[in-house]
Amino acid sequence: MNPDQNKVIKPENNKKSLYTIIEDIVPAPQFIFVILAFLFGFFLIFITPPFQMPDEASHMFRAYKLSSFDLKTELKFVGNSDSLMSNPHYYIRAVNLPANLDSFQRFFSKLKFRPENKTSKETIRATSMIRLESKKEKSIEITSNYSFLNYLPQILSIYVSRIFDFNVLWMFYLGRIFALMFYVYCVYYAIKNTPIGKYILLTLALMPMPLWLAGSYSGDSVINSLTFVSVALFLKLTIQKEISYKNRDLILFVLILTMFCVLKVVYYPLILLIVLIPVKAFISRKMFRNIVVLTFVASIILYLGWNTILSHNLVALEYKPLTSLPHSKVSQTNNIIANPLLPFKIIKETLKTKALIYAVTLLGSFGYLDTLMPTWIYIFLALLLTTLVISGNDKEVEISKKTRWVILILSVIIVFLAIISMYIIEGLTSKNNLVAEGVQGRYFIPILIYIWLSFYGLVPYKPTRIISKKYLGLFLIIMFSIIYYQINYTLYLRYFIEGDSYFRYIGG
Repeated sequence: MNPDQNKVIKPENNKKSLYTIIEDIVPAPQFIFVILAFLFGFFLIFITPPFQMPDEASHMFRAYKLSSFDLKTELKFVGNSDSLMSNPHYYIRAVNLPANLDSFQRFFSKLKFRPENKTSKETIRATSMIRLESKKEKSIEITSNYSFLNYLPQILSIYVSRIFDFNVLWMFYLGRIFALMFYVYCVYYAIKNTPIGKYILLTLALMPMPLWLAGSYSGDSVINSLTFVSVALFLKLTIQKEISYKNRDLILFVLILTMFCVLKVVYYPLILLIVLIPVKAFISRKMFRNIVVLTFVASIILYLGWNTILSHNLVALEYKPLTSLPHSKVSQTNNIIANPLLPFKIIKETLKTKALIYAVTLLGSFGYLDTLMPTWIYIFLALLLTTLVISGNDKEVEISKKTRWVILILSVIIVFLAIISMYIIEGLTSKNNLVAEGVQGRYFIPILIYIWLSFYGLVPYKPTRIISKKYLGLFLIIMFSIIYYQINYTLYLRYFIEGDSYFRYIGG
């Protein structure tokens, strides 16, 4: 008799630990983003009524005009020396568009800045009866003068809508959906390809303000999307060896940096990121110099070319020299040139007055700055981002002190340019003080997407099972689900339920 036959065979213990289960069910960060961004993004798209995102009507009208490859813009004089405050810009830009687009946006114009005004699902559905009649046009004011690049997904959606003869409501929501899809793809690409900070990019991209803007006609949607791609490419290029002219990452990175000059010129300083890629990463020092020169020259040609095209398509219906008007853009600019210390005084007074507003509108402020999140969400997001950044411990990329300082300085320069440019543009509202009006925190989202590199890993943590990345992924899923439940409920109250005691206008 075989002695082995007397041994008792113990059944295998297939019971998995909690850690193993979490490891199995929590997907990679790029897939967490795709799932949550589509889920929360679609809720935001449809719970926010049409044209209730910053200047969305103007952006849609601009995108519609560009979809026809028609750049002609009328310049109308509306201000004079006797009525300085009738319009802070003196001139308005207007384009000829189907009159039904204006009729569509007027259904919702009463909601702007007025939390006590509401709409209903029935009102929104009723606008589906409005058909696009392209032959019946009227002159409509627009504030946006962005390029084709700012509206790539929206232009495509409008073009598709016109082909299939969608009604105006369907065309509007299709534009929002296409914009969200573009954002999701860009951020997915960024998270997948970045060698470090995957969960930081995940958190930044899921923040309420960027995600809310992503599903809109705002030109900031494409800017933010491409900024995410650029930061991932920048980090990826810093660890590559023998980069050649055919390197796809390099080509795409240079292309995005070049486009910043027409996407929004205040972000142009980001072009200096090209010089932060280590020289030793290229096949030769000569190639590095050629790429740097090519990037700068291409951006200048693109900027000058686009502005030349715009000027040739600008029709002045009535012209009066701006220099004859007090507090015009020209006089504001001349005043700054004559007083070299004035910009620094403007920055100081503006930040002293507006710093908290910038922080709030950077993290999340909905509608026309009239709908806020609960206070705990702002505090939580600020603490979460700070903790993720300073505790980063990825070793794939060693961020040099030079890179950290240059990115920090570039961020300061962009803030400086944004505030000073708005002081010049909104000069009339600032004529009695040194505070720049019109700047919103959302203008600094591209800065936030980069500036974390300056503080990354200052207090690195040692990963354990308790604080592993899979647990972090699960934590982010739970917390963002709670946050977006609260946001959607808040937006529902704001636009569909009577009462306005919960809301207040930030700029007031």
